[in-house]
Amino acid sequence: MFITIVLVMVAFYTFLEFYHRSQKIKVTWYDRVIGGIGGILLLIAMWNIVDVRGDLADTRLFILMTGLPAVILMMLAWLFIVRRR
Repeated sequence: MFITIVLVMVAFYTFLEFYHRSQKIKVTWYDRVIGGIGGILLLIAMWNIVDVRGDLADTRLFILMTGLPAVILMMLAWLFIVRRR
């Protein structure tokens, strides 16, 4: 399951790279770092959700602490790219 999620994320990242190059969108290194950290946090949150299955009551705070910053960081990276365009 973990390998599948990682492969999907790598495929999505590759798609984004080709899309940005074809549309001539400038993406800086810190956009990639912010998006990468957000992606890693999202992967950790998704892995934790899949791992606990039925006993979600104990890990809600951890999921919130990793999932919410992941979404915020990924939105910030997207916002930086869109504003620079």
